[in-house]
Amino acid sequence: MKADEKEAETTKKAEEEKLKEAEKKKEEGAAVKLAEQKKLEEARKEEEAKKQAEKNVLREKPRNKLNKRDWKKKEQEQARAATLEAERKRKEQEAAKAKAAAAAKPAPVQSTETFDNCTEMRKVHPNGVPSTHPAYESQHDRDKNNWACERCISRL
Repeated sequence: MKADEKEAETTKKAEEEKLKEAEKKKEEGAAVKLAEQKKLEEARKEEEAKKQAEKNVLREKPRNKLNKRDWKKKEQEQARAATLEAERKRKEQEAAKAKAAAAAKPAPVQSTETFDNCTEMRKVHPNGVPSTHPAYESQHDRDKNNWACERCISRL
């Protein structure tokens, strides 16, 4: 029995050691994974930094290639383009405001007054009407001065 107990104890100890070794391996594996993740993260950050540095160099190269006069000319053209764009937007806004204002106001109603003679017209328009008035008809403009049925001052 003692041999069986000893054998059982050694088996138990061996199993415990195996479990401890498995836990150590797990911990080591986790540590290795963490180290790999850190390396990958650092490599990614370095790559991003390189890309940013390349972008900065590419931005500076055109400026370095141009002389001062050309660079100023380019800046002036960009400023002129920005000014023109701002002016275009302002005009569009003004046109939109005018359109909105025109939509808000009712259109003037054109009257369709017609008169057979000047006597009838003078009942409504005692001083006559200009050629821009809707009631104007050339047949009522005797002296062809673009004013129909006007009263002659000298006759009064």
